[in-house]
Amino acid sequence: MEATRVGGPTRGPAAALMTQECSFTGFMKCGLTQFHGTEAAYTERFNELALLCLDVIPNKKKKVELYIKWLPEIIKGETTSSRPVTLNEAVRMAHALMEQKIQAKNERIADGLKRKS
Repeated sequence: MEATRVGGPTRGPAAALMTQECSFTGFMKCGLTQFHGTEAAYTERFNELALLCLDVIPNKKKKVELYIKWLPEIIKGETTSSRPVTLNEAVRMAHALMEQKIQAKNERIADGLKRKS
């Protein structure tokens, strides 16, 4: 018996699946599975899982919080104090605040150069 990469024995034909070419008519003759309303059962199970594992499917609030989490401290404080509702608002606000910060830094550098000369 041949061994697999993990060291266990292979289990016959399931170890190496065979592929073969199939035409559309041959595919239609295979007897396609029809769900007959079981799609809703899958959706209900998914919704139950989403309720149990809240971190799996991020909502708008979590997206905003995660975006704000990685901002620099000075920007983070100003962004969280105004509490943006959507991620786009948070991004727009962060860009504006970063632009202000960069502009203020450039002004301080320019003032320092003026004093030196």
